[in-house]
Amino acid sequence: MSRRSASGIPLILSVILVTLGSGCDQPQRESALTALDLRADLRMNQLQTKGTHNSYHIQPRPKTIPHWSYTHLPLDRQLDEQGVRQIELDINYNAETGGFDVFHVRLVDSKTTCKTLQACLKTAKGWSDVHPRHVPIMVMIEPKAELTALEGVDGFALLESSILEILPRGQIVTPDEVRGDAPTLLDAVRTRGWPRLDEVRGRFVFMLLASNAERQAYTDGEQDPTGRLLFVDGDVGKPYAVLITIDDPRKRDEIHAAVRLGLIVRTRADTDSEEALNNDFSRLEAALTSGAHYISTDYPAKVPTSDYVVEIPDGPVRCNPISAHYLCRSSWFD
Repeated sequence: MSRRSASGIPLILSVILVTLGSGCDQPQRESALTALDLRADLRMNQLQTKGTHNSYHIQPRPKTIPHWSYTHLPLDRQLDEQGVRQIELDINYNAETGGFDVFHVRLVDSKTTCKTLQACLKTAKGWSDVHPRHVPIMVMIEPKAELTALEGVDGFALLESSILEILPRGQIVTPDEVRGDAPTLLDAVRTRGWPRLDEVRGRFVFMLLASNAERQAYTDGEQDPTGRLLFVDGDVGKPYAVLITIDDPRKRDEIHAAVRLGLIVRTRADTDSEEALNNDFSRLEAALTSGAHYISTDYPAKVPTSDYVVEIPDGPVRCNPISAHYLCRSSWFD
């Protein structure tokens, strides 16, 4: 073999090795590109995270009802230390102040970490402003008296103005934003989908836990009116009901169907402290596998009297087991 032929062998081998190497790396490169695309297109309904029920609540003293034997940290500490991304506030109209107080039951269970709706929202906003990359914080509002029956007061207008007193509209994900040019909210989430996560980071989304009368009034007869600030809980299939509650996570098929329809679902890992009293994790396990987006609890951290606690694997926010792509990574969220 001539010296010229022999010297060409390393070059030929190098070309072959590079070619083979490129072929081996191709699936990994495609996977990496796919992951980058998925991350950029990540939607706000592809998450699963933890929330709290009666998020303002302080256990009454002396103990009255075992179901009320839980105390939450202030909202900013829940968000910061416990990974909470959904809160629930019970509002009570105060005729003397013209605003909304926040507590559970007057006199017997009225202790709270934040006394008014504005105070609660201000505390949550303070944390949000320091952590502007967080996923949307869902705020559930439950009126303890009919907003449609307040004497001489437009309850809905008062609620919306109270929220906007603390949070600018641009810091709120509104129904109009999600709907866009679609005929209804339901059409929007089924066709175009929810907003991309990077478009809604650092913001809040509000859901009204409404009575039938409130639902009828706020949605103009269960239609899908424009200009409203809050989403409204309702039955699957209603044109406005895209952010809903299915409290029992054992209704697996019902939750799966709602999630696959594009709805955002809140469920409850525990009720009336029964799971904590019995160290029963079965309902939590059902919630985690259900695909519900927000899993609400009275026990976001351990307490001395029970081993029961709600934690999100790979939390505080992870990929939704139903609506997220299999290449999704929990590190993309919070």
